Amino acid sequence: MSEVKTGVDDLMRVVQAEKKISVPNIAKRLNLSEKVVQSWVDFLVEEHLLGIEYKFTTPYVFSLQKQRPRRAVDEEAYVLSDFKDVFITYCQQKQIPEEQHQQMWREHLDSVVQSQKTFFAEECNRRGISDVETLFADYVQELMRGT
Repeated sequence: MSEVKTGVDDLMRVVQAEKKISVPNIAKRLNLSEKVVQSWVDFLVEEHLLGIEYKFTTPYVFSLQKQRPRRAVDEEAYVLSDFKDVFITYCQQKQIPEEQHQQMWREHLDSVVQSQKTFFAEECNRRGISDVETLFADYVQELMRGT
């Protein structure tokens, strides 16, 4: 199975490598608009994976994750479990009944994954990969396994 990486994975790698970096510099490094990078950063700050501070009007981003060794084969699941832990903690803080946590997590994950379908298709087309629907379905199935 080949490894699937997202733009958010690339963003996290840049931030972790640089320790602290401005949103405009991240956008340039990843060849993305500042608006897209800022939306990803906002989500990751909300999930307590990134921190943000401002110098005048420029936002600087830094990682809140401790550097942990990652296994190449299991990288997506490992990162996903981090998000799930944060999500469950959020549910607990909001005093949402525990029996609802798993279903809410699956709905949240499905929503996030489906929101990336267009980007996924564009990347496949850019790389000359055909049968995008089947590939995306396989990706979702693999991602959802064990959740």
